[in-house]
Amino acid sequence: KPGVFRRLDDGISSTVVVAWGPPQLEDPTEKIIAYKVSIIPYESD
Repeated sequence: KPGVFRRLDDGISSTVVVAWGPPQLEDPTEKIIAYKVSIIPYESD
């Protein structure tokens, strides 16, 4: 499905959740980071 990963921080815990959502990112760097995070599990196999 079309869209991009968004890094979500609940502001309470230090956990950063990568969620799939509509392309609303303002910083291209964030998109690149999210993409790398999304492919890490597959590359480490």
